[in-house]
Amino acid sequence: MSNLPKTKTISVAVLDMNDGFKNQGIGCIYQLLENSQESWKSRHQSSLELNIEHFRVRDFGEVPKHCFDIYISSGGPGSPHDGEGKQWEIDYFNLLDSVVEHNLHKQRKTFFFAICHSFQVLTRHFAFAEVCDAPRSVYGIMPAYPTPVGMSSYMLEGLGERFFAFERRNYQVVHPDESALEKIEAKVLALESRHGLRGKAIMTLSIGGEEFQATQFHPEADRDSILRNFLDPEKREHILAHNGEELFNKMLASLRSEDRVKRTHDLIMPRFLNKAYHHLLEIDSRKATRLPREPQLIENLQTLPEDLLYEV
Repeated sequence: MSNLPKTKTISVAVLDMNDGFKNQGIGCIYQLLENSQESWKSRHQSSLELNIEHFRVRDFGEVPKHCFDIYISSGGPGSPHDGEGKQWEIDYFNLLDSVVEHNLHKQRKTFFFAICHSFQVLTRHFAFAEVCDAPRSVYGIMPAYPTPVGMSSYMLEGLGERFFAFERRNYQVVHPDESALEKIEAKVLALESRHGLRGKAIMTLSIGGEEFQATQFHPEADRDSILRNFLDPEKREHILAHNGEELFNKMLASLRSEDRVKRTHDLIMPRFLNKAYHHLLEIDSRKATRLPREPQLIENLQTLPEDLLYEV
């Protein structure tokens, strides 16, 4: 790491998919970015500057070009089919295609993280699974189960055979198409249940390699933001209606004591960001320190193409 530049600016696009609705997810994303920046500075004794831009995709139609180092695409309310035929979705799909195509062929990768609603929307575009109504509204702290591939992925390593995360959704991604997954080099990393008894939804997925990750749950959600959801009277009634009082009390007790979501919050997105910083800085450092090629003496000028010959 000593060969890395002492100061480097990395560009980050936060793609806000909340359609203008008040939410806590965007604040959590910004907090994770700030924490990751401070952690990098502390561990590497070098300055890392993040140039962060916020794009309101669904309500303002703001979709950036493929010119950022890192994209984080948020969750959001409503149906993942709402954007069909709208310009913002066309532009969003073009961005996804550009990032995936770029990563298949270029050494310097673009990093992309899609959360919940964004995961469902990109699934519709790449058509590697079915996006449909969930059999019930999912709202609360739910388990996820890594696949054998997921157990060895850098994002889920150390989380064990089961981990917990905050979910709030009415839709699901199910019935993966293996040929469609192979086409974009996608791998399913975690599922809703071990044997499909509780549900068959895909919880985590990677595309291409380590640089493109997507989750059905909310890895950005921290303990305090989830507690605010649980204790808000209107949201509390919603959770009770869909999970019952016994499960609600168990989730609340889990939050207040052992805090099952803490490991998920502290590991998944921080690992993604750290991986991105390492990759981008290392690639750029190599380019900056690459030695110029030695000049070659050309003995016979007649061997040069005509357009390189000139009179002296």
